[in-house]
Amino acid sequence: MADAWSHAVPLWATAVVWTLLAGLPIASAMGLRGCAAWAAAPALAVTTLSMAAVAAGAASVRWSPVVALGAVVLATLLAMAVNGLVGGRPARDPGSVRACAAGGVLAGALLGGVALVLALRTPAALSQSFDAVFHYTALAAIRDSGDASSLTVGALDVPGAPPRFYPAAWHDLTAMVLATAGGAIPAGANAVAGVIAVLVWPLACVFLARQVFGPKPGTLAVTGLYSVGFTAFPWGLLKWGVLWPNLLGMSLVPVALGLVLAVMGRAVDDAVGRPRALVLLAVTLVGMAFAHPNTVVFLAVLASVLILVTTAQRAREHVADGRVGRAGWTVAAAVVVPVALLAGLRMTPLMREVAAVWWAPTTTAAGAVGEALLHATHGRRAEWLLAAVVLVGIVRSLRDPGLRWLAAAHAVSAALFVMAASIQSPWTMLLTGFWYSDSWRIAAMLPITGVPLAALGTVAIAEWLRERIDLRVAVPVGATTLLIAAIIAGATKGMHLGRSAMLVHSTFAAEDAPATNMVSPDEAEFFARIRDRIEPDAVVANNPWDGSALLWPLQGRRVLFGQLDGRKQTAEQNYLAQNLVFAASDARACRIATKLGVRYLLVGEVHFWPADPRVDDYPGVRDPGRITGFRLVERQGELALFALSSCSENSNLDSSAPAPDGRRGTR
Repeated sequence: MADAWSHAVPLWATAVVWTLLAGLPIASAMGLRGCAAWAAAPALAVTTLSMAAVAAGAASVRWSPVVALGAVVLATLLAMAVNGLVGGRPARDPGSVRACAAGGVLAGALLGGVALVLALRTPAALSQSFDAVFHYTALAAIRDSGDASSLTVGALDVPGAPPRFYPAAWHDLTAMVLATAGGAIPAGANAVAGVIAVLVWPLACVFLARQVFGPKPGTLAVTGLYSVGFTAFPWGLLKWGVLWPNLLGMSLVPVALGLVLAVMGRAVDDAVGRPRALVLLAVTLVGMAFAHPNTVVFLAVLASVLILVTTAQRAREHVADGRVGRAGWTVAAAVVVPVALLAGLRMTPLMREVAAVWWAPTTTAAGAVGEALLHATHGRRAEWLLAAVVLVGIVRSLRDPGLRWLAAAHAVSAALFVMAASIQSPWTMLLTGFWYSDSWRIAAMLPITGVPLAALGTVAIAEWLRERIDLRVAVPVGATTLLIAAIIAGATKGMHLGRSAMLVHSTFAAEDAPATNMVSPDEAEFFARIRDRIEPDAVVANNPWDGSALLWPLQGRRVLFGQLDGRKQTAEQNYLAQNLVFAASDARACRIATKLGVRYLLVGEVHFWPADPRVDDYPGVRDPGRITGFRLVERQGELALFALSSCSENSNLDSSAPAPDGRRGTR
């Protein structure tokens, strides 16, 4: 295993380059320094690369490292010009602050890295999950077509379908890493997701803490450490889905929230400055939208709480001064404007489609409240020590008018989780529908406020201890804070890294659960063996639920059905799903197959979610047995590859003739 990881170092280093380092010159050109520059760099890289991919697609230019590098240079020059217009430069944090912030990020990255190694076992581990099929296939489609635009990625894997939007920032990054360093698609996906989880996310958390609490070394150090301790994020999204686009977007939310604080004048010893923050916030929002639009709504919710609490505090001042009318208008605007924006967004076709998804409740309301309080969402074990310091942080924030918004935002996140996890009524789905009413996605909100609250709680405990033990002179509060955090890290066995590793490993466990995997080791070996039996430009018909959808990303041979969501299939695909096996006598099936380039049929045993009714949506893509029109190419048990040999002979048949069993291919 060690040898495999050593060989993966160049790939992971390349992921760091494109995900983080590519944004540093842009951040520096904007006048940022210290943790602000490092935290903003991923957001700037994501926005630059995702917009460049759209521009390249529109210009029919292949997505390549040269194009991406050119975009970074152009963005850096543009940032220099904008910085000249903004003027001024934020004060540089002292060396002790920068060192502690970097130390906290490094501690979080090391613990998170260990958890990743334990979870994946091997750098090229295959995610055996529903959503991973689409993401792997999209990467294969980008590799083969050179088109990485978010405006087209949604349909790249669907033969004959018109372009369709899908937020492709994560795919743009991963495709660029693979184009630069090479390697297998699963290995590239793991590298980019891993860098986001253990580097981008801790940096973002530290920046938010810097904006909330100011340049306090001990606070920033424990923030980086705590960032990898909450299983709901990032580990929950590495297990569920797998939700890699959401992972990327959510990792940028703390940065955007820190910029909102700067714009509102609520940041403590602001590290950015209001005019510069306004520009950076707009740029970051673009990157988040290209990562996943629902993360922008997460930010909108948290920012709305901040705005409402701030407005309420100012309204009290207006009332005290006798300006009751002004106070009322101020509060009304703070409520009406965000609600109107969210309502308008909720009515868009994209959001209506997302909101129509319904997930069954996973627990009772009381159980969901307990899970949110103990950071034990979805039946996981309670994180007692982290929950305790978060609770102390909530109490401490409620005593400070400048921090009350933090507790309120955490409460709103918890309330949304309770709605999605336990109620799921039409009324609650009006709010939770922005995120598919998916409690896993919504649970990922909790650490955004939970991490800074945990840091605040640790500082509060340290201050209390110093006052009780009279250490106010002998021991700085920062040192006491670090000591408490170190004790918590030790008591939790490295911030629950073993528990987090097992959670993620359950999605990658090919050897542990072969009966329910998408691709078993035997299937992977069969795919490798038949690769050279299939022409590079041929399309292979398949039932994606038997794992054959991954023939394309694993071996570079395109399949007819590259994802499990049949709703995105065309009418022609649907017809072949019903009738391809009758191609020898069905002229329509023959002509569609010829049009789409289908020359082979791949069949196998259905392992993935065998009880799902969608497994049976492909009766025309099965072992032909004695049905004529197919020639066996390779067989291994129930796995078999057939060549379609009948269509060239039947191209002049009457296309209005029904299939042999009388079906017309309608569903």
